[in-house]
Amino acid sequence: MKRLRNSGLGSKTKKTQPLSIEEEEILWQRGLLGKSNPQALLDTTMVVMNGLYFALRSGKEHRQIQAIQIGVLFSFSSYTIVYVPLTGRTMCFT
Repeated sequence: MKRLRNSGLGSKTKKTQPLSIEEEEILWQRGLLGKSNPQALLDTTMVVMNGLYFALRSGKEHRQIQAIQIGVLFSFSSYTIVYVPLTGRTMCFT
């Protein structure tokens, strides 16, 4: 195994580039993001929004998300969405 790793096999990590604001706008304009039909809502909009708001980086993280990890905290004039990933980092969105 060390021999393969030393020769360069398996040592590269895959990194994705985040969507730019312009790219996201194009997706909205073309109807690929939105609630125009159930397929667009489920296939792209929910995946993109979950990825943006909850910092989900991989397909595995998207598939493993559980409802118990998301909560809403209400105050007198606003609310905050709380996401607690299985990895332990907590994220809050107002």
